[in-house]
Amino acid sequence: MPLAIMLVMLASCNSDPTYYTLPEQPDDMHIKVSDSVLVLSKAQELNTAVTFTWSPVKSPLEKYDSITYAFRIYNSADKANSHTEFMNVGTQTSLSFTTDELNTIIGRWANPGETLNLTAEVTGTVNNDVKYIKPEKSTVNFTV
Repeated sequence: MPLAIMLVMLASCNSDPTYYTLPEQPDDMHIKVSDSVLVLSKAQELNTAVTFTWSPVKSPLEKYDSITYAFRIYNSADKANSHTEFMNVGTQTSLSFTTDELNTIIGRWANPGETLNLTAEVTGTVNNDVKYIKPEKSTVNFTV
């Protein structure tokens, strides 16, 4: 009899917990890349290879401290293992890389001459002490 009671109790405790999820922020930044197909040349290593631009985040709050951005690049086929750390770009809404800087980043993920499909991601954060706002994310693909 005690075994039957335990089985009934265990069976009734089988429901999954309900978690609160934050609503997704719309992509109002629309990140853009200056050229979607890049060919990097050693002779051009000091020249700008690529520029990323995005629109400012629109805060749902009337009053907020600031909006800041973080940027990263990752290999579209291997995001978990081939990515940069997020780079804090402050309040800027654009970021450029020279050929040398971009070569340094992707040189860890591929051999010279290999084509890589990359993704650039910018995250905009509304900073305030009143209410948490889920950061907005925008991505764009490009090939090197």
